[in-house]
Amino acid sequence: MRFRIGIFLLFLLSCTESDVNTTSQGTGGSLTRFAINDSLLYIVSGFEISIFDISANNFSQVNKITIGFGLETIQAKGGYLYLGARDAMYIYSLSNPVDPQFIFRYSHIVSCDPVVVQGNRAYVTLRSGNVCNEGTNTLEIIDITNPTNPTLLTQYPMTSPGGLGIYGDCLFVCEGTAGLKMLNVGDDQVTLVNEISNQHAYDVIVKDGSFIMTGEDGIFQYHFNCATNEIQLISSIPVQRAEL
Repeated sequence: MRFRIGIFLLFLLSCTESDVNTTSQGTGGSLTRFAINDSLLYIVSGFEISIFDISANNFSQVNKITIGFGLETIQAKGGYLYLGARDAMYIYSLSNPVDPQFIFRYSHIVSCDPVVVQGNRAYVTLRSGNVCNEGTNTLEIIDITNPTNPTLLTQYPMTSPGGLGIYGDCLFVCEGTAGLKMLNVGDDQVTLVNEISNQHAYDVIVKDGSFIMTGEDGIFQYHFNCATNEIQLISSIPVQRAEL
């Protein structure tokens, strides 16, 4: 069980968080297919982005955009949508929020690829296997200072990376049965500083000093400290999988 519903609920509960500017943007897991920007909800499904007005006392679809590639994940950040697809990371401008416009396609080996953004850096995991069937297992750090010309800065080999989250120089990467890795990515150099190896990790939501990790064993909340590289369990909601 991969907790897509749980991720969506956690995502909606965190939608009051503000970005570095005055735009209100929701905080979801990196594998979510939903993103919130001000009063608009963006949902990716297959080859389309559906856009809904979710302002007070209203919930209505205002647009649907056909993209034409296998969309997997979405994040709204700093006036742009970052779309993870099976063949690339796509950047769309939100200068007109109800009608996002294509900016750039950053192509790579066909893989499963969630993306998170912080400042002028995008962090992407590429994973082979499952529905992807091919590709590589690696973390990429991409310079998006110029959204029309992203450039690859660093690649870091992983085991089976999936969901990820970033806070300052701390990057958290879920690796399924291999647990969760805490990486320091200061100066675009990647260093493993801690890990959780005894729990399945699917996706992670990171906030000030804590993160929520979901996996096949349940939902877990941890404190972390980037200065000391410490991780401490706060609470957990275990889930017992039903026998089929």
